[in-house]
Amino acid sequence: MFRRRIYIVVGYDDWFGVMSALKLVVLCLLGSIVIVLGVQEKAEASEQTLRISYPYVQTDPVYKDISDYVHDLLKLLLSKSGNPYVVEPVYVPPVPMSRTVMYLNSGKFNVAWAHYDKHLDELLLPIPVPIFRGLGGWRLFFVRADDTRMAEVRDLAELKNFQLGQGHDWPDTTILRAAGFEVRTGVARDNLFQLLKHQRIDAFPRSVMEIWSEAKLPQASGLRVEEHVVLHYPTAFYLVLKRSDRELGEILQASFDKAISDGSFQQLFLAWKGDIFEQSRLNQRQVISIDNPVLGANARLDRHELWFSPSDLTGVKSDAQR
Repeated sequence: MFRRRIYIVVGYDDWFGVMSALKLVVLCLLGSIVIVLGVQEKAEASEQTLRISYPYVQTDPVYKDISDYVHDLLKLLLSKSGNPYVVEPVYVPPVPMSRTVMYLNSGKFNVAWAHYDKHLDELLLPIPVPIFRGLGGWRLFFVRADDTRMAEVRDLAELKNFQLGQGHDWPDTTILRAAGFEVRTGVARDNLFQLLKHQRIDAFPRSVMEIWSEAKLPQASGLRVEEHVVLHYPTAFYLVLKRSDRELGEILQASFDKAISDGSFQQLFLAWKGDIFEQSRLNQRQVISIDNPVLGANARLDRHELWFSPSDLTGVKSDAQR
């Protein structure tokens, strides 16, 4: 038997064409692999677990209540992010704002909340939604149990006859002094209770979010919540991050927008503090308003759906209606 050998003779030009075709196939395969890996990497990034840590104060019942609300708020927001998430408390005592800034920048936690003023934008990255719907600026007054003088107050000038007490580093101190109030400062809340009991001050204004829980504290014995007047100034507490956490800030802002739009943010807030409106009777009090000269420019006061107002209730009494 004879075997035939067949030879294919390829010219130079044809060989160059074959090699070019092979190179093209290889490049296409490599390109496809890169695309697939890029899509996979993007999908993995979109599903990256968000790890949120925040300050949790458990040593004081009032601050613990706020910490619980912030915990639930963060869970609500992250549930709308589309990412898996973990929310972890970091147990701390009550600390001043300067310490909060230090803790955020050092990574002790990555989300906190802070009173918004014109300096906050320089220090941290605020998420401009008032998490307490502005209720920090609706202030009722602790007075001594036997002191009924404030029942006669009808306007700002009459209210200024009362010497008020506030913390020495609280932003409210600056706001009240700018409005013309005489303010005596103390180192902390319990110290101010003592100043009021010993007649060193006439009244101790506290937000409607705090005052009813604080009235139950043993330190507040001999004091009562005054029934006739409410002082109001625009103020906000924002979630804050260190300035470099812009990606997380965008996620939280987008989640806030969704929670505001679908009503779940308002529902969460009412579930937390809805009972204080009946206790506070804001629509039956004399409302006295002052300006807030330290409020930051990004306060979004024009977004009325973000802020509580007693005009949502009936029978509001204000300076203009008197």
